[in-house]
Amino acid sequence: MRWTSTLPATVATVAALALAMAATAQAEPPVPSPWTFTNYAPLLNDVSCASAAACVAVGQQGMVLRSTGDPAAPLAWSGVGLTDPETLASVTCSRTRCLAVTSDRKVPATAASRVFRSTDSGATWTSSGVLPAATLPGRTKRTTRSASAIACDPGGAPVCYAAGLTGGVWRSADDGVTWDDLKLDAAGSYTKLACASRGRCVAAAGADLADPTTPSVAVITGTAVDTSITPPAPRPKWTSPLAVACDSATRCVLTSADGTFATLSLPDKAWGDVQTFPAKAKASPPTVTDLSCPSANTCVGLATGLVLRTTTLSSSSTAWQRRPNGDAIPFNLKALSCAQASCVTVGAGATWFASADVGFNWGAVNLVPGMDAVTCAGSAPGTCVGAGKDSVGVGRANGTLWNAPVYKHSGLDTKWLGCFDAAGCMQIGRAGALATSDLQVFDGLFPPTFDVAGVSAADCLSATLCVAVVGGATLTSLDGSKTVWSQSSFPPVLPAAMDCVPGKTDPVTCFATTADGYVLRGTMTLTGDKPRWQWVYTTADADSALAAVGCSPAPVSCTAVGKAGEIWISDPADPTAISWRQRQLLDNLIVDDRPDLATVTCPASGICLAGGEHGGLAAVATTTNNWQTYTYDEVPALINGPLTMTAATCETLDRCLIAGSTVLVGTRSPGIAPER
Repeated sequence: MRWTSTLPATVATVAALALAMAATAQAEPPVPSPWTFTNYAPLLNDVSCASAAACVAVGQQGMVLRSTGDPAAPLAWSGVGLTDPETLASVTCSRTRCLAVTSDRKVPATAASRVFRSTDSGATWTSSGVLPAATLPGRTKRTTRSASAIACDPGGAPVCYAAGLTGGVWRSADDGVTWDDLKLDAAGSYTKLACASRGRCVAAAGADLADPTTPSVAVITGTAVDTSITPPAPRPKWTSPLAVACDSATRCVLTSADGTFATLSLPDKAWGDVQTFPAKAKASPPTVTDLSCPSANTCVGLATGLVLRTTTLSSSSTAWQRRPNGDAIPFNLKALSCAQASCVTVGAGATWFASADVGFNWGAVNLVPGMDAVTCAGSAPGTCVGAGKDSVGVGRANGTLWNAPVYKHSGLDTKWLGCFDAAGCMQIGRAGALATSDLQVFDGLFPPTFDVAGVSAADCLSATLCVAVVGGATLTSLDGSKTVWSQSSFPPVLPAAMDCVPGKTDPVTCFATTADGYVLRGTMTLTGDKPRWQWVYTTADADSALAAVGCSPAPVSCTAVGKAGEIWISDPADPTAISWRQRQLLDNLIVDDRPDLATVTCPASGICLAGGEHGGLAAVATTTNNWQTYTYDEVPALINGPLTMTAATCETLDRCLIAGSTVLVGTRSPGIAPER
C-alpha cells in the first residue's frame, strides 16, 4: 500500500501547520517533585546467616534484604535510609540480634562509621551512633572512626568487635549498643573479621600500613589486639589476605589474592602449611574473596564465577570441590555466609543465590534481569514481567524482587512485552516471539519476519492484534502470532521505536519514530482479512533519533523522547495527531548537561513518565499536564557497569517502575486523580 510524506491536505493547510510548529516551545524549569524513587538493585556488600531461615544482607544506600522463612515470599526489603555514597559495609547476626556498620563506598578511609542494631532479624533497625575515635600508633597520633567489618562472639554472646581499613579496632560489651576503641601496638589495615570463640577473633585482609608488602593479621583476645602475627611460610607466595573464617573455637582459615590459603591456630598463633586452591589445566588458581565455615573441617569459599567447598580442612592436603554457581557466573558476587547446611551468596544487582547442601548446588532467589521492556499491567496483582537482550524475568512484590531468568536465550533482543491477563503474556523480539500462560513455560510463536535483519519495533493492542515495523515494511498479526504475519508498506527509513494508541481500533493508530528524528503516524484498515497501513509524517522534526514514544488512550496524546532532554508532544487539540510540539527539558543548561531520555510511558492523557541517564545517574522526568510543567529527579544508579534506563511502566498513576541495567520503583505523594 501507499505511504505519503505529507498530509493529504491543501498547501495552505500544510504551510499553516508548519508555521505554527516552527517556534520551539520551551519548557518551564522543573517544579518540585512529589516522587520518591528507590533502587531495588543495589550492590549487597555482606550477608550473615544466624540460621538456615534467617539471613540478612546489607548494601548500598542502607538497603537490607532479608530472608523471611516463608516459601511463598522468601525475601523482603528493609533498610536504614542512608544517602549514597554512605553504605552498609558489613553485617553480623545471631538468633537474637543483627549489627551492621556503615562506610563510605568512595572514600572508606575517611568514613565516620555508624552501627545499626536490629532485634527482629533485620526487619527494623535503630542506630547506636558513630564509633568513637580510635587513636592509631605512631608519632602523629592520627585517629580514625572508619570500620569495614563487624563480628560478634559466637553463640549470641554480647561481646562484639569492629575493625577498619585504616587500622582501628573497637569492642562492645553490650551487644553493640556502646563501643570503645582498643589500644594498638602497630598500624594495620583490616577489611574482614571473624570470631572463633568468646573473646577470640581474627582481623585481616589488608596490607600492613608500615610495610605494604606484608599482610595485616591481628588476633584479638578480649581487649588485647596482637598485631605481631607474621605471614606464613613460604612468604613470597602470600599476599594480602582476602577472606577469613573460623571452623572451630581454635582455628581460622585465611585466603590470599594469589589463590592460596592457610589455617591459623589461635592458641599458639601458628600457621599451617600454605596450600593452593585447585585450578583447571593451564589456568591460575581461583582467588577466594569470601569464606564461611559452618562446622569443623567444612568451609565454603566464593570466587569469581564459582564456589569451592571442602569437608577436609584438617587434612595436610585439603580437598576442595569446584562448584559452578549456576546462572550467577556472569555476576559480581561479593559475600557468602553459611549456617548448618544452608548457604547464601549475594552481590551486585541485589543478587541472592542459595544452597541447601553446603554449597554443592545453587539456585537463584533474587536476580534482576537486564530489561528493554517491562510491564506490571495485566499480570497478576503485585507481579511484573521484564525482558531484555537474552532473558525474561518475573518480578514479585510489585517489581521489588525478581526471579530471573524464567526464560533465557541469547537472541531474544526484546522489542515489546505485554500481559493480557493474570499470567497470559507475550514477548516480541527482533527475530522471534514468545507466549506464556503461566509465567513459567514459554512457547515459541511465529516470528514477525523471517528476514535475518528482524524487526526494529513492535507493539500489541490485544492478545491477537500485533504490529511490527522495519525499514520498508509493516508486519501485522491478527491471531497473536500463531500464523505467518501479513506484510504491508512502511517508508524506506529505519524505525527507532513504536507505540500504538491503546484501545483505538477505528482506525488502529500507531506512531513510529525514525533514526533521523521524525515521527510517523500509521493507520490500519482491513480489506477482508488483509490489514492495510498508511503512514504519514507528522510535524515532529527532532535534532536526533527519538529513542521512545508512548501514547495514552483517548483523547489521544503521545510523547516521544530523545537525547539532551528533547521531547515532542502530539497536540491533543488536533484529532489527526499530525501536529506536534517540541519541549526541551532543562533548557537553561548546555546540551551536555541535559539527560539522554530512552523510555517513556503515558498511563493517562497528559500524564507521562520519561526515563534515561545523565552523568551516571538515572534521570526521571514526569508531567501531569502534557509537559506544560514537569518534575525532574536524578537517582544514584548503584551499579558497577554502564547504566541504561530503557523500560518503563506504571501500575497506577502514582506508582511506576523504570528499568534497564537496574530497577527503580517510584511512588508519588500526594497522589493524583486521572483527568476526566
